Amino acid sequence: MNRRAIAGILGLVLVLAYWMNSWRGHDPRLASGDTKTSSLYTGKEPKRKLRITFPATGKPGFVQESVEIFATRAESSQVKQVLLALYRGGKAPGSGKAFPGAWKTREVFLDGKGLVVVDLESSSLALPGGTTAEYMSLYTLVKTLRDAFPSIRAVQILVDGERRDSLAGHIDISDPLTLEDF
Repeated sequence: MNRRAIAGILGLVLVLAYWMNSWRGHDPRLASGDTKTSSLYTGKEPKRKLRITFPATGKPGFVQESVEIFATRAESSQVKQVLLALYRGGKAPGSGKAFPGAWKTREVFLDGKGLVVVDLESSSLALPGGTTAEYMSLYTLVKTLRDAFPSIRAVQILVDGERRDSLAGHIDISDPLTLEDF
């Protein structure tokens, strides 16, 4: 089976999982980014320190910043916590934001073989500018997930459960992305 077929199957599984969660009373706070009382963690789990990559402000390049997440049993919950921190942007001086607006993740799926599927909500996607903004967003997402989770080798991005050619018309996201793509 080729990579496109696998990604299509994963997309279908993701859509079905999302639908099932909605049907069973999915917690809307998770989608809105309110994790203080969400189902991402209980707050009793130990904390885990990791580094997130953000675009640098005032100079070209990227910076890394330490954050803490709850080390939940489900790795997908940890990935969602990292994505929320990434969407919020850096807090340290010189650390910017690669995801303007209120980006939302619909769901995350890990295949156990090095691929993570990140399904974004189309209504939350906002990228100013052109190729540079799209590059920064995609690079920081792939770099952060790869660094934080050594088991992740590739990131497939979906929008509303479907594969797209790009987020903003510049960089191909139809196949899973790796650090070698940048």
